[in-house]
Amino acid sequence: MSALDRLKIREKEIVEVMGRRPVVQRIAILQKYKSLYKDNLFAIFNSKLTGYLKDCLIALCYTPAEFDAIELHRAMRGTDTDEDTIIEILCTRSNEQIRRIKDIYPKFRCIQNKPRYFAEKLLKAMQCAETADKALIRIIVSRCEIDLKNIMKEFYKITRKTLVDCID
Repeated sequence: MSALDRLKIREKEIVEVMGRRPVVQRIAILQKYKSLYKDNLFAIFNSKLTGYLKDCLIALCYTPAEFDAIELHRAMRGTDTDEDTIIEILCTRSNEQIRRIKDIYPKFRCIQNKPRYFAEKLLKAMQCAETADKALIRIIVSRCEIDLKNIMKEFYKITRKTLVDCID
């Protein structure tokens, strides 16, 4: 792919290649580029481009369901909910598209903030008496050397209680 010339990006060629291909071919292009050049085209777009071109090309790196899942996550993050985005996605997609989004959404929720994701999992496990012990043990043991301190901080942000207090 000659669209990237020693870190100098030829925007017209990239738009020509990425903008005129169906999603299956775009994903294949991303994979082939990575195997040929040992570099991630998504990361290159993210670091070398700006503005709407960057946003569009990054969006083209995802399947429609992945992109919708990301947009839904963004729309519901924080205190300012973007209701227009949520309504647009949920009211204009077919049932099959909604199912795909539903299947993919947890993956992107976890990617965005892993400690928060696991803190929410812990809270949910504690609310369900049947699975609480197994889920708590599994999450705490699997994350103890990775990011348990951060998970505990996120847990406190969500509940205003320490994880230790809630477990007792």
